[in-house]
Amino acid sequence: MVKVGKYLLIIVLLVLGTKSNASFPTKNPVLEPLKESADTQKINTLINYCRTNYLTDYARALEAGQEALKMSVLGNYHVGRAFSLFEIANLYASKNNIDTSINYYNQSVRIFSLLDDKANIGTCYDKIGLVYAANGSYKEALFYFYEALELYTATNKKQGVYEALNNIGTIYRVQGNYNKSLEYQSKALQFSRELKNAKGTSFILGNIGVIYFEVGDYKKAEEYYENSQKIALAIGDKKQTAAIYNNMGLLKQSNGEYDQAVSLYLKSVNLYRELNDQQSVYSTLNKVGEVHELKKEYDKASNYYLRCMFLASEICYNKGISESYLRIGLMFAKQKKNDKALLYYLNRLILPNKKMNQNKLHYPIYA
Repeated sequence: MVKVGKYLLIIVLLVLGTKSNASFPTKNPVLEPLKESADTQKINTLINYCRTNYLTDYARALEAGQEALKMSVLGNYHVGRAFSLFEIANLYASKNNIDTSINYYNQSVRIFSLLDDKANIGTCYDKIGLVYAANGSYKEALFYFYEALELYTATNKKQGVYEALNNIGTIYRVQGNYNKSLEYQSKALQFSRELKNAKGTSFILGNIGVIYFEVGDYKKAEEYYENSQKIALAIGDKKQTAAIYNNMGLLKQSNGEYDQAVSLYLKSVNLYRELNDQQSVYSTLNKVGEVHELKKEYDKASNYYLRCMFLASEICYNKGISESYLRIGLMFAKQKKNDKALLYYLNRLILPNKKMNQNKLHYPIYA
């Protein structure tokens, strides 16, 4: 069950991640000398460019954020300074640069504190929690998620409350504290329904399904997955639909219903292809290979593992190439075909020592 649970966690974080943004105040609580100037407009334009282009044009987005920060400092424009620091932090977080991103978030917190902007301080704390969570520092993540929850509650920022509750519930699940996880996910579900957030409701139902799956209550897990799937299909949320197919496939696999598991995994693969999410295609095809291996259909398993290797090569996912060599080698070893197993082990060892492909930072929240 531990091995299965870890895999399921990957699906949840990878497929269902999102980001939370700080929001410009409608009224600036501090008199800003550049408030209506052309320079202020340029700063805000640079900040928005940084915010919206960090995935497609990272270098220019970072340059825009740094220029906005420089102009804000020179003009004593505190709002611009706070948001510039925040967006630069997001950029470094997207590259999993832990120390630098947290440093910028903390600088942003200091400026938001001067502005008495508690809601956006909460957003910064939420982000710091996400950085820690993505890197396995769960104690630190919980601390910041609770801080964010307190500030979101104080400022009646219901969307933030929902996200913080979900994050806390997710961390408790990762730690194996299922009662606490269910408590916080249930609260998050209540808030998502109050907000009429169908996407969020679908996600939380799926998360609750994961909890029941990991404690071995497959009947309840399937019930929650199906309810999540109904909403996802109704609103055309392909990401969530793919995730639920994947999780239901894992449930069927755990139950020994291998043909149904393969069918569900392949439905998930088709949606990931439509979304151009090649790493999720890779990980799900590996699961299809695993099922065939469990059925002792070694030729089919080998075929899927090789497809994964070729796909990993196409997307420059060196870690995936290495994993594929290992999987195929272990499969041959299981069949006592030691010469072939050794060949794949050796090929894995002589792979070019290149830096592994940097994945996007995956957040355990969904809005």
